[in-house]
Amino acid sequence: RQAMSSLVTSLKDNSWENRAAAGKALVTLSSADGLPPDDAVLRALTESLRDSRPEVRQNTAFGLSLLKAPSVVGALIPLVGDPDAGVRDNAVHALTTITGQNFGNDLARWRSWHGAA
Repeated sequence: RQAMSSLVTSLKDNSWENRAAAGKALVTLSSADGLPPDDAVLRALTESLRDSRPEVRQNTAFGLSLLKAPSVVGALIPLVGDPDAGVRDNAVHALTTITGQNFGNDLARWRSWHGAA
């Protein structure tokens, strides 16, 4: 529990490398026990999707694909239109993995589907 709390705090570190590493560690710890991820961890990772650094957004999107938590779908959809190709690709991968849908890089279709779901 203490480790998770420290890692959540590290997601706000000044160093983007530390933020990216904390996100990876949170995903690893959250998926290790086979239980659904903690809501506080999911909220913190969702906030990381808005990080200023594409490396952090990219790693977080990929990590969320491993956790397969439907509650993050709405936060992932805007990343389909991210200026960074790696972020876009990982967002589409995460959305496809979590939802079973595959609209590729079509942001409008993802938004429409999510609005109707």
